[in-house]
Amino acid sequence: MSGQGRYLRVAMTERGTQYGYSLREVQAYAKGALVPAQFGVSVDPAIVLQKPGATASSTLTVTNASAEAADVTWTADAPDGVTVTPASGRIRVPAGGKATAAVKVSGVAEPGNATVPLSVTARSLRETVRLGGADLVVTVPYGTLSDAFGNVSVTTDGNVNPPGLGNGFDGAGSSYSAEALARAGVVPGTPFTVGGVTVRWPDVPVATANNLVANGQSIALNGTGDSIGVLSAASYGPAAGDWTGWYSDGTSAKARLSTPDWTSAPPSGSTVPATMNYRNNSATGRTERRTQLFYQRIPVDPGRTVTAVTVPAVSKSAVRGAPALHIFDISMG
Repeated sequence: MSGQGRYLRVAMTERGTQYGYSLREVQAYAKGALVPAQFGVSVDPAIVLQKPGATASSTLTVTNASAEAADVTWTADAPDGVTVTPASGRIRVPAGGKATAAVKVSGVAEPGNATVPLSVTARSLRETVRLGGADLVVTVPYGTLSDAFGNVSVTTDGNVNPPGLGNGFDGAGSSYSAEALARAGVVPGTPFTVGGVTVRWPDVPVATANNLVANGQSIALNGTGDSIGVLSAASYGPAAGDWTGWYSDGTSAKARLSTPDWTSAPPSGSTVPATMNYRNNSATGRTERRTQLFYQRIPVDPGRTVTAVTVPAVSKSAVRGAPALHIFDISMG
């Protein structure tokens, strides 16, 4: 297409839906300009595990689908407490090719995650144009899963709204019934062994935090086996995401799981260690509805030592109407 003018008129001949036409902004570029849509920016790995006092490494890749080589500048916007080395750089990306830059991160001391945005720009027709960006997530593992617990999921039938319950297991004030769990054989510390892996119901008092709401946190492990066992359930689920197992040699492997909803019929083949016929709600009391726990397996290399696992980034907290993944125990086997 070529021409001059202020506007681009798009003639529609047929509606895509009964509601009318959808118009999108059309961007125009002068001849010889760099077009952001022709560039791609990524980091691999996108999540790096950093142990306190150590550094972690990743690689920034810029791809160029245009017919001209481009000199681009990349910068890292590190949050407070995080050091990126180098913090910026300049690389030449060949036409129809790609170029890379190695980055190292350090300085994250407390368990949790820090996000480092990486941005790529270039000079084009006397202007600075942003060609793209990518986020590098730095994760420091919690020593144990219980260190990361933050959600309360169990109440008694006599007190369905205890102090500290907050929005409950599902963000709508619901919770497991301690009495229903006990009738199903589940009390604090109860073990479940599946395929040689033993996971346990958290050994904590009723109405205290007993699960992690998965948002990309990492948990330290130290063992060998062919699988990582997970005791979990989803609220407003199912909740799907990638789990990452980290090995002592610095490598990692991903596995994708979908965890069923705690009160919906689970998919065929699901492992359900415990089923109850009701749950509690802080506003309405007892709710007659099937309520469950699930066991799932993450395969790992039995010939290597697993040092940590990173859970999927699903949600920051349990919110009414939005999927959340709740993790009660993680174990090697």
